[in-house]
Amino acid sequence: MSAKLNKTAKHTSVKNIKTSVKSTAVKSVVKLAHSQTSSGNTETNHEASIHQYNEMRLQYALEGSNQGVWDWNLITNEVYYSPKWKELIGYKDDELENNFEEWKSRVYPDDWTKISDEIKKTLRLKNYDYNIEHRLLCKNGSYKWIEARGKVLEYDKRGRPARMVGTHTDIAALKHNEEALQRSEEKYRALVENSPVVIMTTDEKEIITFINFDEGESTTEYIIGKSLYKFLKPEYHVMVKRCHKNVFLNKGIETYETESVDEHGEQIWMQTQVGPIFSGKKVTGLTLFKLNITTRKNAEEKIKQSLKEKEVLLKEVHHRVKNNLQIISSILNLQTSKSTSKKTLEIIYDSQKRIKAMSLIHELLYQSDDFSRINFSEYLNEILTNLMSSYVSRKPITLELDSDKIFLNLDVSIPCGLLINELVTNAMKYAFTNHKKGILTVSLKRKDGKIVLRIADNGKGLPAHIDFKKTNSLGMQLVIGLTDQIDGTIELDNSNGAAYTITFKEV
Repeated sequence: MSAKLNKTAKHTSVKNIKTSVKSTAVKSVVKLAHSQTSSGNTETNHEASIHQYNEMRLQYALEGSNQGVWDWNLITNEVYYSPKWKELIGYKDDELENNFEEWKSRVYPDDWTKISDEIKKTLRLKNYDYNIEHRLLCKNGSYKWIEARGKVLEYDKRGRPARMVGTHTDIAALKHNEEALQRSEEKYRALVENSPVVIMTTDEKEIITFINFDEGESTTEYIIGKSLYKFLKPEYHVMVKRCHKNVFLNKGIETYETESVDEHGEQIWMQTQVGPIFSGKKVTGLTLFKLNITTRKNAEEKIKQSLKEKEVLLKEVHHRVKNNLQIISSILNLQTSKSTSKKTLEIIYDSQKRIKAMSLIHELLYQSDDFSRINFSEYLNEILTNLMSSYVSRKPITLELDSDKIFLNLDVSIPCGLLINELVTNAMKYAFTNHKKGILTVSLKRKDGKIVLRIADNGKGLPAHIDFKKTNSLGMQLVIGLTDQIDGTIELDNSNGAAYTITFKEV
């Protein structure tokens, strides 16, 4: 039976020799295994050989895993450094001596104290695993981070450590990544901690898991672990829950504003922007950025108050202008009682209509919430109703009105209102002298980014020899001047009555 085992071991040894590499450790293992098969010595020698064989096999396995092996004889202070150990710091096998000082001289000075303490602890405590990270000087003059592990394997007869064995692992890349990660963390921590914005995170149940600084009298420790609704006024709960639900469902961003009271009892406004925290594709929490917008809100309130005061003032201005125009109209009306001249009375009546056209604009502005522009469609209906009431009783005239909903500012509204007054009055007075049924068409349309005003009648039209742009008539002179004032153009179609088309830009 023993001969059969020896034969098998010898066969294994020969096979290992054929497949061996140039490693010193492997050659030693093969040599040891061969001597074991041919010895035939005592059981004690056999066990020692197996023990030595296993050690060499372990050394080979460690070198194959890219770890350098060291073996320190604490009695002689000699240290064996494997070829891989030397290779880790850039040396060949024959370039370093196998002694303790060879290693110690390469330790980074600032690391020696902690290494020394760790060695002393390992030698003092049985079964203690030596484990430390430090830097070693390489052949090229740089320092490399390594992880050193070791253990006392043998003790002398008096129980003192006699032999310590361990490994070195290159962790330079790992340290570089750790340092890069630490720098990144420090940078973002500084950004978060020094940010004027309150930054919070929550879990799926909207429990606060992080806040970058204390909020009022509440410390960070007090805030973390609480529901964020504990720090919101009840009247905002429904709105905030709706916004947060949208973030969880739609994975987008929501913004809202809430009001609260600070530690001094002062009212403050916060604008909160909420975004999702992902774990894979699932939203597992929320990130909240809360910005104090109290200053902005107070400024907005002051602006609103100022605008309200200006609105009241403008209302009063328009009201007084309208009243003053009515006073002027009343003075002219008094003047009619002292005049018997038909021509003079006609001039006074025309002036009163012009005053009424302007007064009506100020009246509509006084009633409006927007003082920058006027609903001119509404104005058109009002002024035409007033003009028609002055003439229809004397002449059978039908009004056809077609208007888009158009808003004009004050600078355009007043000239445009006077234009309408002049052209409609002119049509009422002169177009229908043959007593046939008259039709007056007024349209206000938006076309190609411009406003088109058309006033047409089916009356007798203008005499062919009259150039309406060069007439001595006060009314037509006003029409031409007012058209220029609004940067418009005016055209006349005299083929079937008089049809005036005024085009101007929409402002």
